[in-house]
Amino acid sequence: MKLSEIQKGDLVNYDMITPGIFGDQYRGVLVAGVVDYTVASSIDPELNVKHQAFYPMFKNTVDNVNDPSRYDYLLIRPDPAQSNLLVIGYPWINPSSLEVTIGRSALITITTWEQRFESPLKDFLANLGVPYTIDVRDKS
Repeated sequence: MKLSEIQKGDLVNYDMITPGIFGDQYRGVLVAGVVDYTVASSIDPELNVKHQAFYPMFKNTVDNVNDPSRYDYLLIRPDPAQSNLLVIGYPWINPSSLEVTIGRSALITITTWEQRFESPLKDFLANLGVPYTIDVRDKS
C-alpha cells in the first residue's frame, strides 16, 4: 500500500522496518494525517535524530540520500482517547505490512467466570462506549 492511499481518520496496521525507537508493530492505530517534513519536525523536535537511527535500514529505498525532508510522515494517534501524536517516517515502515483496516475485535476468555462479574463488566464496557457480546458457557 502506498502512503498516498492513506487518509486522515483511517485505522492502519503496520510493522516498523526494525524494532527500536517506536517498538515493532502497530495495530489499529488512528491516522491523524500525512504530512511533509516541515510539519513533522514542528511536531517532533527529535525527528532528525530518529531519522539518523533508522537511515541505515532504509537508505537503499531513498537512493542513499540522507535527507529526512525527502519523504513524508504519518501522524498517528496510538490511543484515540488521548491527544498525543507520533510522527512516523514512511521509509521507517515495512511497506508490505501497511494496510488500512475497518476495525478490530477482541475475544477475552475468563476461565473462572462467576455471575457476579457480569454487572461490573457490563458497566466497564458501557463506559468505554464499545459494543460487546457476553457469551457465558458452562464447562462439561
